[in-house]
Amino acid sequence: MQKTSNKLIYIGKQIEIDEKTFASDLRELRDAAKKNNEKIALEALHKMMPTFTTPEAFNSKVLMNV
Repeated sequence: MQKTSNKLIYIGKQIEIDEKTFASDLRELRDAAKKNNEKIALEALHKMMPTFTTPEAFNSKVLMNV
């Protein structure tokens, strides 16, 4: 991740995506959303995008550094 002049904005590198795996992960995320299952949805997001951070986790880090 590359920093920008805005401390909340970063530039990331494009990652290689396996279409079949991505489609399967996306279905898992969709199904979790349909069932309103936040735990599984967050797990699916982390699997699809390892750098994903919840707003709560991000905000707690930012507030600790203020």
